Amino acid sequence: MQKAKIEKGQVVNLIEVDPAKVPDWCADWPDAADGAEIGGTFDGAAFTPAPRPVVDPAEALAAERARMVCSPLQGKLTLGETAWVAVEAWRDTYATWAQRQIIDSAREWDRLSENMQFIAYLLGYTDEQVDALFRQAMQVKA
Repeated sequence: MQKAKIEKGQVVNLIEVDPAKVPDWCADWPDAADGAEIGGTFDGAAFTPAPRPVVDPAEALAAERARMVCSPLQGKLTLGETAWVAVEAWRDTYATWAQRQIIDSAREWDRLSENMQFIAYLLGYTDEQVDALFRQAMQVKA
């Protein structure tokens, strides 16, 4: 059985007790029922769970993109031969020295890097396609 410590209408602690041996110091705490959680409220009769934070989808996507990193091998394997051959063909035909360095020298692919934006541009990928590429590439065990 659980007991809930309440301060100013808010659940500040939950403890597990033996129903046959409830300590005196928490005997007057209410029995924790469904919905009882730390951060929630108690109005003297019922528990209300703590409010869940509202997540802005744009902020969530920005945070996800900031964590999107994979190795070039993971990225190339996910892109597949046809797409990567197209990048290499462009590289061999049109790329400046600096662009060749970007394509050839990346130690990692970072979703937010200019290098990745450049490769996505070469492939004609949308932001959604680049996101999907990274989500899949980060799962590749190479």
